[in-house]
Amino acid sequence: MRGRAVRPVAHRLAHAVNDPEVLIIGAGPAGLTAATYLGRFRRRTLVVDGGAPRACWIPLSHNMPGFPAGITGADILTRMREQAEEYGAVIAPGRVETLAHDGEGFVAQIEGRAIRARAVLLATGVVDHHPDLPGVEQAVQKALVRICPICDGYEATDKAVAVIGHSDKGAREAAFMRTYSDRVT
Repeated sequence: MRGRAVRPVAHRLAHAVNDPEVLIIGAGPAGLTAATYLGRFRRRTLVVDGGAPRACWIPLSHNMPGFPAGITGADILTRMREQAEEYGAVIAPGRVETLAHDGEGFVAQIEGRAIRARAVLLATGVVDHHPDLPGVEQAVQKALVRICPICDGYEATDKAVAVIGHSDKGAREAAFMRTYSDRVT
C-alpha cells in the first residue's frame, strides 16, 4: 500500500502474538471488522479463531453492500480475514480456555499458553439452534432452510414460508416474515 511503512511480516507476527495490545476472541464478521479497524489504528491485535463462525453457513448473502449479485459466507470471511491481516492483525487458531483481569490488563490461556493484552474484545457471535429435523444442516447449506429472518427474509418475498419456532420468539419471527409474504404458516 502507498504511504505506509510495513514492517517485515515475521516481526509483526511475533510482536502481535507475544505482546498484543488487543485480544479479539472470535473471527467472525464482527471480530474481523474490529481487527481491521484496530490494525488501521496501528494497534497490535491478536484474533483467536475458534473455527466455524456462523457466517460459514451463509450459502449466498444479498445484503452485503457492494455485492448485489450475492456473496457466500465463506467468501465474506476470506475477504475480511485478508483485509484484517493486510493491516497487521494476527489471526491464530485456538480457543481461549480462561480469561482473567489482573489489574494491568488481561491474561488469557490459549491452548495452554498465557497471553497478556491491555484490552479484550469479545466477538464470540451466536450459536444457531437448528430444528431437530433429518437433513436440516444440508438444507441450510442449500438455502432451503433459513435460520435468520433478518438476513434472509427478503429472499422469501411472495413465497410460502413455514416458521419453525416456539414461544414468543417463533411468533415474533412469523409476524416479521409477514413483511415479505402473506403466506406464512
